[in-house]
Amino acid sequence: LRLKGHFRMVSALDAVQRYVLSGSVDKTVRLWTVQKDKEGWSHKQEAILRGHFIKVSDVKICYPHGVSVSWDGTLRIWDLIDQTCLRIVEHRFHVECVSISSRWVITSDEDSTVFVFSWEACLDPGLPQVIGVRSEERKDIGVRCLNTYSGEIVSVQAEDAGLVTLVNTGDTSDTIEGRIVIQDFWQTSEKDFFHERQWEAL
Repeated sequence: LRLKGHFRMVSALDAVQRYVLSGSVDKTVRLWTVQKDKEGWSHKQEAILRGHFIKVSDVKICYPHGVSVSWDGTLRIWDLIDQTCLRIVEHRFHVECVSISSRWVITSDEDSTVFVFSWEACLDPGLPQVIGVRSEERKDIGVRCLNTYSGEIVSVQAEDAGLVTLVNTGDTSDTIEGRIVIQDFWQTSEKDFFHERQWEAL
């Protein structure tokens, strides 16, 4: 089965059940449905989501929502049914990775900084659509900001009570060295970037 639609390289992909979300260097996010019947596999392009103005670097799907991050320095949250952008969260640098759990949205940027946002707060319709780097509303959605990594963050995985991070710590002519960090971000001694409010971990 080949999904055709992007006109430049596909840079991100995620799938849940029959839904597939893809991101591309063509700056679009696309939603697909796939199914198998007696005649074999078939697919349909359900939506083209536009808004990023530099390549999409990562996507995740949590139907009926999708999230995408881009080198344009934004996290975008999409309503996949209405095909609209619900929220834009701005970052200072290129955003490389995103992950989502039932409680958190986690992003990492080119400065190897990890941001933890409340998923529930990110969906709050009472907040403005665009939340800037220095806006007051950022404190309403932000939970933690961690800048303790010494290498390039290759991937992040959000869990309800912690964070799994794959870090590339350097390379030589023969190999790439790296490490996997499993972190309880409630126990870190780093000062909370967003605010001093204490969050209760389940």
